Amino acid sequence: MSDRIRFEQEMALLTASPPAAVEDREREVSAAQKECRKRWDEFRKTLPESARKALDALDFEFAVAAAVHHGLRDINKLTDMVFYAKYGQVHGYCPIKKGTRIPGGGDLYSTQWIQLRDTFVLPALARPIPPVAQQGGVVCTVRAVKKAQPQADQPPIDLTGRYEYTQGAPAEHFVFRINQAGRHVEGFQVNVLYPNDARAGRDLWFLHGDLQKDGSCTLFSRKNPKLFWKIVPSGNQLRIEGMGKTSPLTAVSDAPTLMEQALRHLGAADLIRRSEWFPLTKPQIEHLVASLQPDKINPLLKNFFDQDGGDTVAERNYRYAAADRFDTYIQKVFDDPRRGIHRHDLVLATHYARALLSRSRWRLGYTRSHLDWIQFMVSRIARDGRDLPYLPKYLGLAADPALAVGRNTALHKYRVTLSLKGVGFLVHYWRGTITVEKIGGDNQWSKPERYNVWLLAVESGMTLKLGDSLTAEGETSFDWKPPDFPGRISMAKAEAGVAVGPVKGAAQAGFLHIYGRGHLPPLAVYFKQLFDVSQEVAFDKKEGKRLPRPKGIDVSVGPGGAWGNIGDKSFPDVDYASDPEQTDYTVAYAMQGDVHFCLDSALLTEPARQALRIVCANELPAFMSSTSSLTIEGHTDRSDPKRDRPRKEAEREKYNNVLSELRAQNVLQAIKDILGARFAIPSTKIRIVGRGESEAKKDGRPDGEVNPHYRRVDVFLNTRLILRLRAQ
Repeated sequence: MSDRIRFEQEMALLTASPPAAVEDREREVSAAQKECRKRWDEFRKTLPESARKALDALDFEFAVAAAVHHGLRDINKLTDMVFYAKYGQVHGYCPIKKGTRIPGGGDLYSTQWIQLRDTFVLPALARPIPPVAQQGGVVCTVRAVKKAQPQADQPPIDLTGRYEYTQGAPAEHFVFRINQAGRHVEGFQVNVLYPNDARAGRDLWFLHGDLQKDGSCTLFSRKNPKLFWKIVPSGNQLRIEGMGKTSPLTAVSDAPTLMEQALRHLGAADLIRRSEWFPLTKPQIEHLVASLQPDKINPLLKNFFDQDGGDTVAERNYRYAAADRFDTYIQKVFDDPRRGIHRHDLVLATHYARALLSRSRWRLGYTRSHLDWIQFMVSRIARDGRDLPYLPKYLGLAADPALAVGRNTALHKYRVTLSLKGVGFLVHYWRGTITVEKIGGDNQWSKPERYNVWLLAVESGMTLKLGDSLTAEGETSFDWKPPDFPGRISMAKAEAGVAVGPVKGAAQAGFLHIYGRGHLPPLAVYFKQLFDVSQEVAFDKKEGKRLPRPKGIDVSVGPGGAWGNIGDKSFPDVDYASDPEQTDYTVAYAMQGDVHFCLDSALLTEPARQALRIVCANELPAFMSSTSSLTIEGHTDRSDPKRDRPRKEAEREKYNNVLSELRAQNVLQAIKDILGARFAIPSTKIRIVGRGESEAKKDGRPDGEVNPHYRRVDVFLNTRLILRLRAQ
């Protein structure tokens, strides 16, 4: 209403002059103005009737929404539409000269243009409604209780990937992440920080938008729609326009990422996946890789370990000088002014450096990695009563309390139980399980972890074995997590014993070295077990009886060694199954008021497909993982849409069961349509359920009640609710 009053005031100011003057002004309308008016009339004809009526009534919010809904998504054209609808009759339809003000000493027209854009255009475009290319529009005229046919999205281009801008001044460098599902795009932009950057933090914008037919896309900030970026494909690159500048983006990866979910679970993210969403640029990563190559590290290690191992003052000084050179080298790598690492990125950079150093070797005759030798260096210097400031800071190393005399460093203790079965003479092949339990130190585990394990063993002396088992404990200054254990394992032991059925007498001692994934120094587990001659008969408490005595003979004499592998387990970047959070994207994107299913119909509306595009883009890696699970549940209330001839209760329940299941099946089909070949969840991990009226009935809702709460489809990804689609 305020717009109408303001418009009438402006008209009154302009028409206050004598009628003759107005007629003279009309006669002086230039040919250019006539041409501009002609273009405006032609443009109006392309608009839907609802938008034209709204413009005439100065209802700009509805006019823009109607135009956007029918496919007009150009920011400038939409703003011009509102601007000329408001001021065109008075000032014509040609561009206003720079510096022109509204009559009566008002604002500049340019200021008013921006205000109209920010007030009406940007909020309408930022709302995640489907554009015309996605058949936008909620028209509940087609209603059918049937399974939908496949309708692939077929976008003209796939923008999924990680892009970088590393030109110009370092303060202008940023990373751009994009996930695309169908024609919808989700992403974020985050600036890169370098060591000398004085900023306390980094700017981060979460963005979303829809791909247009020409491959371009306008992405809006989810928190502030006044911030927007336009992406234009340009050969093998992308061009991004926004914040008053145009920047070429270089693609460095085409892998998807979880974005918000990954950011919330920083501590659990895998090394490779971290690089996809955290803002280390490719030059920074290449700098770390080149600086930590063996040809750079080996001479520094040799310089330290060639020093005398005595404890005289001179010997300690020589050792410290050699260690200090290594320490200073690492400091220069991380603090390089151009390609170094900012303090906010040390978590990621430390993981990179540790991974690189754990996979390279110094001396071929040793199995220890570079990281192991550096760990020993840090601990040895600590034992001498000195400190190295940069190796602990940048490589995450702490002095081993076994070597650092007088230091009070907490130990992490683990109990390892090995249970093996196999057969062999001198050479054995064993398979079984290894169970690891954390029994001391910080960050206690909620439960022991069990892994499959195999070992190839060689034992000297007289050896005939049908199995083996042991329990032992190990200590380390490093906090091993369950995902660290899968990987290489070795064992050495000496043993003498005999077992005939349940009667056993044996003695063994030795150690296990668990190397795991190789990111940490090996975990040494020492064991010593003595068994008196005894008779062991197992007792089944559940059945209340003794188990049959085992058959066979085990005889072992002499030392031996074994090499093998601890089997991998599924430790995803984000532990979805234990994540209690529910992320209903229809709420997060304010789509809960949309109609996702028409009354008495199993077919999805376009807003429903758009909601699924948003979910698929945000959770793209999970949908692309064969380890994920997907559950889709359909629900109905206890009403009967066939009101002229209501069905009997049993007949109605059966009908609603079918309706809810078909809706769930159609949601799955739409997800496959959107993701295409990238959908990788196996059919064995997909569950489609039509619950019909069961939930409403369980809650005591009356027969025949219309209740929108129960008319919905719930989508669960890895047991986490991610979407709730509502019915009309």
